[in-house]
Amino acid sequence: MSKLLSPRRTRAARVGALVVLLLAATLSLVPAPATAADPDPVMVEVRGRGWGHGRGLGQYGAQGYALDQGRDSAWILDHFYGGTTAGRVPGNSPVDPSGIRVELRGQRGDALTVGLASGTITALTPGGEPLRARMEGAVRLSSVNGGVRLETADSCTATEWTERFTSGHVVVDLVSTSGDAGRNGRLRVCADDGSSIWYPGKLRFHADLVRTVNVTTVENYLRGVVPAEVPASWQSAALEAQAVAARSYALAGDTRQQPYADTCDTTLCQVYRGWFRQSSKGEAVGRSTHPA
Repeated sequence: MSKLLSPRRTRAARVGALVVLLLAATLSLVPAPATAADPDPVMVEVRGRGWGHGRGLGQYGAQGYALDQGRDSAWILDHFYGGTTAGRVPGNSPVDPSGIRVELRGQRGDALTVGLASGTITALTPGGEPLRARMEGAVRLSSVNGGVRLETADSCTATEWTERFTSGHVVVDLVSTSGDAGRNGRLRVCADDGSSIWYPGKLRFHADLVRTVNVTTVENYLRGVVPAEVPASWQSAALEAQAVAARSYALAGDTRQQPYADTCDTTLCQVYRGWFRQSSKGEAVGRSTHPA
């Protein structure tokens, strides 16, 4: 006959198992031996920001709020610029919206070489008085004897230049008289490496400082800033927020460039790439949102 556990014996086995479990639980509650006190916590402060002046819009954040949360430009601006209100540009703005002066920092210490696809180039005093007759092809300005020397050639890549005049003026403006649309009607700054950038408005050469400044409207300026700061394929709300922030920053003025400029074209201020950029191989390397 097979053996079976009786009910009484089965209960005794369960009680024994229960005692073992309670004992294990009791042992687990015994406190561990005291250890040496932990040292005082060390507080570490980490500060970070992207490239540039650190006071601009958080571009990736703006794109994220627009793309992931559907936020509009007004909400994005309120988020990044707390304590500010939206409004129209005041009449007493420190910077003239019709003539913002942008220092081209890549031209520091160099002669200014400018070409034009068609039309003529006129050299003016800052007051608008013509210095000489209109010139075709290319113009080169350099500092000499405390004034400005102007030379001309058929193109920016010419090997021979003809001196036209030396002026006692330390500041000279170059303007285009071309009526052509697109880059053909704008002044082209030629670099020694063969690359070039076209700019709207006029180009101002300061012979005493050897500085080059692009004088243009703030709206033309923004068309060279916004696509340089954020990709044009991003959400429209992010682009709108960037445009408002860039306009506000530019029109507030930047005393680091005073008195000859209001802002500059690098991350020190805001990235500005003019109207169109071309590499030394003739390839387009960047385009603003200017209409043709």
